[in-house]
Amino acid sequence: MRTWVAGLIALAGCAGGGGLRLEARPPAVDQTVTVTVSSELDFELVTYKGLEENIQRLSQEMTETFEQTLAADQTLSIRCVGSEVRLTRTSGIEKKVSPLGGRTFQVRRSESGAIRLSDGSPLPVNCESLGGWEEYVRLLPPTAVKVGDTWRVKQDVAGLLTLGSLTDTTQVEVVAQLISINGDEATIAFQGGFEGAIPGGRLKMLISDGSMVFDMKRKLPRVITLTGEASGTHDASENFPKGFRSHTRKLQVRIEMK
Repeated sequence: MRTWVAGLIALAGCAGGGGLRLEARPPAVDQTVTVTVSSELDFELVTYKGLEENIQRLSQEMTETFEQTLAADQTLSIRCVGSEVRLTRTSGIEKKVSPLGGRTFQVRRSESGAIRLSDGSPLPVNCESLGGWEEYVRLLPPTAVKVGDTWRVKQDVAGLLTLGSLTDTTQVEVVAQLISINGDEATIAFQGGFEGAIPGGRLKMLISDGSMVFDMKRKLPRVITLTGEASGTHDASENFPKGFRSHTRKLQVRIEMK
């Protein structure tokens, strides 16, 4: 069982040459962590009608707040206590609740590392992002580092920067760097790109600017941000008999943990 991010990050001390080792550590049982995920997207959907392409341009702003608690049996209870989605298209503005809004899930980590429901079944459709923020712990350096040091992020880690929606990665090039140690805060920057499978298609993503700020006293990430763009191909479905393509020109994500 892999450890959860909430409460994981600890500054273990110095290694040879003044390097610092950032280690993962299990959180306290029954400790509740509040996670707020905010995102802004400007994207295009290209659908097909006969031989013609139809291009829709949309903007989406979404904020979701979760409360998560780890039980003694390593089951994680995640409850979505707040959800707001604002979708803007040429026909007007639509406000709604996300598919996770108001729901509670009991999840566990499978042997393969995927987040599953506690009975072992996959997460419901449109809920694949649940708990994806937990994977940011894997951006930590594998060895002791000094300010300015860089390291490559492993292939099975980088794809999970999409908040859990990637089911497999085939090409990854992501580099992280320890930017600063300031009091109780450690800042890590990362950038790069990756490509992989998502439910019903494939996704290619470029991260132009990403960062994590760790509160080393509280031993959990304080803020995680990333900016980039993405493009995807999506298989045929009931609503899109010929499939569709997507291109996200603006992608901004901010995650806060308290």
